[in-house]
Amino acid sequence: SRGPISKDRYFDLDGFHPDEPDSEWVRNNPWIEKFPYIHVKLKPGMGIVVPSRAYHAIWSEDADRLLLNSFMFPKYKAMEQSPASNFSFFGRGMQPDIYMALFHLKMASIARLWETRRLGGFFEMVKLESL
Repeated sequence: SRGPISKDRYFDLDGFHPDEPDSEWVRNNPWIEKFPYIHVKLKPGMGIVVPSRAYHAIWSEDADRLLLNSFMFPKYKAMEQSPASNFSFFGRGMQPDIYMALFHLKMASIARLWETRRLGGFFEMVKLESL
């Protein structure tokens, strides 16, 4: 993934472990100290809400889990004037208008497919170019 220092610089999590905050990896990556670090251990049946645009990582020591993302999208331009819009993906000017129009068209089309035909599946939201 891309590091917070520069969009062109990748960072490597090899050697990082969330239960070892004093590790050599942390000492070699001082930028991590600029971000609040919250460690949450979930038990079966628990969930968590991560705010829009928050840096986050999922750490699992074994594969016997289910990871489910659910995104709640506001109506087109509905969040532009909200107090938190300066920090939101949906805030005014955060994305080009044409991008947001196509994004909402895609999301509304996917929702309509489910509502009218019960047609669902896995949809990648990052690459609008694949429409």
